[in-house]
Amino acid sequence: RDATQELLDTYEAQLARSLSAIDQTLRVLKYAVEQNGPTGALPALEAKGLLPPGLVFRVEISDASGRIVASNPASKGRNLAGTAWFEFHRLTRDDVPFVSLTNLSESSHEPIVHFSRRINDASGHFAGVAVVALDPAYFTSGYERSRQGDRGLLGMAGTDGVLRALRIGETVSWGANATLVHSNYFGFGVLTKTTVGFAASGNSTTPYQALPEGSVRVGSNLPDGSSSVKSLLFGGSSM
Repeated sequence: RDATQELLDTYEAQLARSLSAIDQTLRVLKYAVEQNGPTGALPALEAKGLLPPGLVFRVEISDASGRIVASNPASKGRNLAGTAWFEFHRLTRDDVPFVSLTNLSESSHEPIVHFSRRINDASGHFAGVAVVALDPAYFTSGYERSRQGDRGLLGMAGTDGVLRALRIGETVSWGANATLVHSNYFGFGVLTKTTVGFAASGNSTTPYQALPEGSVRVGSNLPDGSSSVKSLLFGGSSM
């Protein structure tokens, strides 16, 4: 049982580090735009070795109209106007990170999830968004088949209950709805027993998940019947 809890804690720590690193990248992007302008931000960061690897992360900066003015890897002709994360940042002054539902990329047709923050100009008006996008499988890459077997489960869901990433054995998926039944609590809301259920659903009426407190959930199931769902916090207001 101790080994099972250790594994669950390891997955939680891995996800917390990943989310923290993504949000730190968003903060650095915002700062670079403020210091170097939207077109000079990425070259300045690249010169200092501060851009995340392009094979894993897609970084984008848009202007107030949604037009992508800088990206790594480079992309042409993209416009974020009308996307849920762009429109929310445009209409909301709150400086908080947002994470989209997992959708298929327009270019590669592969699943992708977008993290974003609002960019303001010197007067505090909306000037665009900073975006970090990646394959949701990144969040379940720590799955260890030697320890979890073919029926273990590792997943990340938003507070809306929609899974951004799910891995069971060698199968990776996304978009299902997770039913989280908390049957017991200990102390200050720490979960001690949780039932995790999943309903296959590829659609949702909510096109994005607002995270005013930067909250997501990570769930794990092990072959011995142990399961865990924990809420993690990241982001928050800018420094």
